[in-house]
Amino acid sequence: MLFRSGARIGEIVNPLHSDKGWHPTATVGVFAATAACAHLLKLDVAQCETALALATSLASGIKANFGTMAKSMHCGLTARSGLMAALLAKKGFTANPEAFEHKQGFFNLFNGAGNFNATAGMGHWGNPWEIIEPGAAYKLYPCCYSTHSAVEAALNLVREH
Repeated sequence: MLFRSGARIGEIVNPLHSDKGWHPTATVGVFAATAACAHLLKLDVAQCETALALATSLASGIKANFGTMAKSMHCGLTARSGLMAALLAKKGFTANPEAFEHKQGFFNLFNGAGNFNATAGMGHWGNPWEIIEPGAAYKLYPCCYSTHSAVEAALNLVREH
């Protein structure tokens, strides 16, 4: 159930979050990475809550860096931050359990007051799971999805000529 935390938080803050210039792979993906690590480390509920609250302080990544090496770094930082949050929580590190909803928390800071719906992602948690509907999606090429049509066109040109 924790694995869907990234998708659900994404529902709460997007599309404005992305439109504002945040890179959701990094800013929202950190919660999915944290949840996965929490599951693998067998954290209890309180530790999971702490790990996710810690991850709010580790969320970062801006679209202004697209087209540079920094953009690719976002994914690695997301994985590292998720693991670090889970490991710190397991060791008793603390964080504010209101780190998402606080007036200076993730939702307000990243989107702005009134620009998110905190209940949007929670109403249908697990009903259905995204793996069922709309289903899994896989990248054909190891690059930004928005470049896939150009990659496919180039490969078609190579095949034809």
